[in-house]
Amino acid sequence: MGSKAFACLMLVSLVGLIASITIHETTSLDMFVQDRLYDAQRDQWVVDKNAPLPRLFFYNLPKYTVAGLGVVLVVSLILDRVHGRAETFASRQRFFLLLCLIFIPLAVAIIKRYSGVFCPAELTRYGGKQALRMLFQSRPPGAEVGHCFPGGHASAGFALVAFSLLPRGRTTRWGLLAGALTVGWGMGVYQMAKGAHFLTHTLTTMFIALVMALLLGVWLLRPPTASTNTTANTDNSGAPKTPSMPDS
Repeated sequence: MGSKAFACLMLVSLVGLIASITIHETTSLDMFVQDRLYDAQRDQWVVDKNAPLPRLFFYNLPKYTVAGLGVVLVVSLILDRVHGRAETFASRQRFFLLLCLIFIPLAVAIIKRYSGVFCPAELTRYGGKQALRMLFQSRPPGAEVGHCFPGGHASAGFALVAFSLLPRGRTTRWGLLAGALTVGWGMGVYQMAKGAHFLTHTLTTMFIALVMALLLGVWLLRPPTASTNTTANTDNSGAPKTPSMPDS
């Protein structure tokens, strides 16, 4: 990714992050959307949280798939170390992907832990016992606090945006980005439909994932320099390697 494209995507992500938090704090958009996913007369959400098929396809399957990708990356990095490929650019790309899959969900989980925001299903408006509280709203001493902002489940899906930052063709990168966002939003909308998160929770998670992936990419996805290529093409004595000729 060129420097202009990186700067543009980072700017959009930061502005989007600020905007999503502002919308969460100052508008009723979350309630407007959530009201349409909840049947007050029946005290039911559009999706039953215990329904097996939606849970399989939008909760368990994507979560375990991302975890499986992490295991594959760990094994690949161990093999890189064993076979002396740990310093290659390809190995750095795998390390970048692994860090994104680990630290994006971890960062979201830490923010959730201290946000103090309740989930929709916990609010009296939707059959729960808690009053609506904003992210920056003061709380009385000893008051119960929520742990629902931003969306934790969707963070695993949005962490896949890391694949779109790898040095590939433009069409491939856009396709990977679209795929990652589709997975993340599929997981996020499922959570919304069963009362586990508001719209801005998922929006905020998406922009956190983009910002973190871009920052990690600046560190790990710089292409090899000419000196690195020269080093890679020399033997242990420092002399240039002689390329092998194909068998005739």
